[in-house]
Amino acid sequence: MSSEIDHFCLGRQSDLLLYIYIIMRFIIINICFGLLCLSCTQSKREIVFPQTENVKVTLLGDSSIIGIPLDMAKYHNFLLIGDFYGDSLIWVFDVSKNKMMKRWVGKGRGPDEFQSPIQMVFIDSILTIQGRSLFTFGKFHINRSSLTLESVESFVHVPTDVDRLYPLSADIYIASGRFKEGRYALLNHEGKIVSHFGTYPNYKAGEDRIPNFPKFMFHQSMFTYNFKSERLASTTAHVLEFINFSESPPKIEKQILLSNYDYTYDSTDEWAFAQAVDNTQIGVTYVCSTENYIYLVYDPNIENDSDKRAENNQIWIFDWDGNPIKKIQPDVHIRNIFVEDDDKTVYCTVDAPDPAIAFFEITI
Repeated sequence: MSSEIDHFCLGRQSDLLLYIYIIMRFIIINICFGLLCLSCTQSKREIVFPQTENVKVTLLGDSSIIGIPLDMAKYHNFLLIGDFYGDSLIWVFDVSKNKMMKRWVGKGRGPDEFQSPIQMVFIDSILTIQGRSLFTFGKFHINRSSLTLESVESFVHVPTDVDRLYPLSADIYIASGRFKEGRYALLNHEGKIVSHFGTYPNYKAGEDRIPNFPKFMFHQSMFTYNFKSERLASTTAHVLEFINFSESPPKIEKQILLSNYDYTYDSTDEWAFAQAVDNTQIGVTYVCSTENYIYLVYDPNIENDSDKRAENNQIWIFDWDGNPIKKIQPDVHIRNIFVEDDDKTVYCTVDAPDPAIAFFEITI
């Protein structure tokens, strides 16, 4: 009798253990399924625009002599196009005459010379040109009668950890770069770093534990500034950030995830490597702004996959509060843009199939 009871109890224990096992397995499967669903939801991250507009782009003149356009600015009726190739690195195109006029900025390592790539920013009719590879910048006045570029002051050298530089005034500059102390640096008019601030995005699992150097390599920042409101938009390929410079220190007000990303990396104190993983979109490649809106050139194609580069770049428009306003879908592949202050006329460089200057009209 005792052995039968023991056998019965053992059977009940086995049934209980089996029951517990089934319940635990069910819970684990559901947790895994939930995480998978969350992952799938995150991978489909999409900004919803209230409006979408398809536009037809019109070519301007014979501008197919441009090599690889990297930057664009406008001074009165002159479009300035920064080129990667050539003995001179800026093309000057007269929109009113629909004609390429001349080239500026000699390529070299001597006084008043630059190496590719360069970046152009206007402040009060003074053109600041940064030579990113030589870690210098210079200020220039444009003589409209002779259509020449005249140096305002000697070149300024910046630390070699600086990548992109953007003037906020005649005396203060913000920079992205390889900094241990923070994501951004503020520099004075002599090119010396006076402070650091900010942190990198943290939308990738475990990204807060990644060193700054590989995060900098992946999150290449581009800047545009609203001088009236003293607000700066800093965008990487996947994250748009707003910084208020009317306060000291600058206040990071908002971050917007534009599209999900993931990357692998490796680094030492001397070098770093970061590469997007499969199914990561290329994302933002260029930015400019007006007093009212921010314009992002967005590449929806997949990184490291030339077979899937089937879609043209889009233009994503946000207001300065970070609200999505409109998506523009051009009929050709756009590289760089400049938007007039009326938020109607957009100049651009396009592949047609060689790089050329073009324009189109939008309504907001």
